[in-house]
Amino acid sequence: MADAQFMKEMRWPEIETYLKDSDDDEIILPIGAIEEHGPHMPLCVDSDVAMALSRKVSEKLGIMVHPLYEYGLCTATAFYSGTFTADFDVYKAMIEEILERIHHHGFRKIYMIPGHLGSDHLAGFKVAAKEFLKDHEDADVFIIDPYSFLEGIFSDGDGHAGRDETSLMLHLHPEKVDMTKAIDEVPDDKDYSIRPKKRSKTGIFGFASKATAENGKKLFGEMVEGIIRTIRNLRSAK
Repeated sequence: MADAQFMKEMRWPEIETYLKDSDDDEIILPIGAIEEHGPHMPLCVDSDVAMALSRKVSEKLGIMVHPLYEYGLCTATAFYSGTFTADFDVYKAMIEEILERIHHHGFRKIYMIPGHLGSDHLAGFKVAAKEFLKDHEDADVFIIDPYSFLEGIFSDGDGHAGRDETSLMLHLHPEKVDMTKAIDEVPDDKDYSIRPKKRSKTGIFGFASKATAENGKKLFGEMVEGIIRTIRNLRSAK
């Protein structure tokens, strides 16, 4: 397995060489978020997941990884201290600008890997990608939702900062998880987009106490394989 290729750790001639090589106009754009994940996990969960996935895919497929874009739309959890949420138009414009700069340097196939799946967050970069593609017929943008490869994810009442997200972090960064503070809290009202803090005092929406590193390893492996399979299919379809 090759080492992952992170753009920000490379020298400019190395990037130039990468782009000159046959078919090496691909790049991964990881998109994270600064969002609460209960009292037992830090705000960087979504960013950590996006970067871990990007690293593994880069190792397997040799695709360069763009620096993480970490600010997004987290309106559903904006009432919890520390959560950062941008204005929709500002967020969309920033994503579009990043795509423009990526294209300017010669990348033509852009694989966006989000770690945060808020509906407004996803809508922001989908709109940005569509606007970007209107002006660049020589480019392709592929939004690959890693959670779509997990059957039954966030089911049986489990959700944000619950069993599955906590399991992922126990696998990826156990040092960042305090399981003594991982409790189970499942609000009766699943629509927590308006003042969720009234529905969950902890910011947990699920069964965090049931998380295990073993489950996280399984989930992460399925996500990685799903992304790799998708990119290989996209490559073969060109």
